[in-house]
Amino acid sequence: MSHHVPTYKEIGRLLSGSAATSIHETAKQFITLLMTGLGHMATRKSHCNVLQHIQGYLKRYLGPADKSEMNTLITQYRQGQIPLVVPITLLRHYFRLYKSGYIDRQVYMQPYPEQLALRNLI
Repeated sequence: MSHHVPTYKEIGRLLSGSAATSIHETAKQFITLLMTGLGHMATRKSHCNVLQHIQGYLKRYLGPADKSEMNTLITQYRQGQIPLVVPITLLRHYFRLYKSGYIDRQVYMQPYPEQLALRNLI
């Protein structure tokens, strides 16, 4: 989703209708689409879209002050004032408190070993 929303949606459609095709054909199409999507550079704007999407899974749990803080961090990231790791760290904190099996399975929340600190520069 952070790389190319149209490809993300196309993958969703492919997987939702995957019962109509063989697993091998679905896998082939999935890999092709995935590589197409990853061929697009993720931007601050697209990362903000993903962060807001993920934040939506917390809407029933966060109060106005917490929502405001999260929105402020996303805005500060979009403006280049803080690195991506800051809003992601706060989201990870909230998801430790308010479990979401779906979000727990998302690589986006922790794609690299923490020791590499790769998101500190994004």
